[in-house]
Amino acid sequence: MRLTDTYYIRYRFRGLTHIAVECNYSLDILKRNVDAGTVPKELKSRILKSHFSLENVKKFLQANDLSRVKEIWLLHLSDGNADAERFHKEIFWLTGKRVHVA
Repeated sequence: MRLTDTYYIRYRFRGLTHIAVECNYSLDILKRNVDAGTVPKELKSRILKSHFSLENVKKFLQANDLSRVKEIWLLHLSDGNADAERFHKEIFWLTGKRVHVA
């Protein structure tokens, strides 16, 4: 399953073996960048409505049956609003699955 350019997924899936999901930003990093003036407030609004956050990725993974999942691929990370190492660790700790950041 590949999921990109979305901010929320309301569906639940069974039998997944591989997940490739957008993990564009984390709310705390985005907020810090807006507060520092490196991300305009208008851009923040667009990001919140059109991209999948780390927090929503976690909720999505928790809501689905991961028993058959072999790999999770985190895609479309923002250059300034993401932390690849942190995202990798948090998804691994949450799922115990092999995680790749692309």
